Amino acid sequence: MDVPTLQALEELEALVGASPDLYVRYSEGWEEDRDGGSMDTASGIELPGLSVNPLCPEAWWSRPLDDWLVRQ
Repeated sequence: MDVPTLQALEELEALVGASPDLYVRYSEGWEEDRDGGSMDTASGIELPGLSVNPLCPEAWWSRPLDDWLVRQ
């Protein structure tokens, strides 16, 4: 999959506007993620799959998209 290199928040806003089912994952990269899962830091329980943050705002979000994106 080609992952675009973004230079500005406005570019991310346009990308999310065109494809709302996008997520961001903070990790050490594919090699580290390939065989692992995610850990709930509060409980120490291993979670199924890999954790991600949605880039499309939740339905209850009433502020601008860029506010949501910078929080993610």
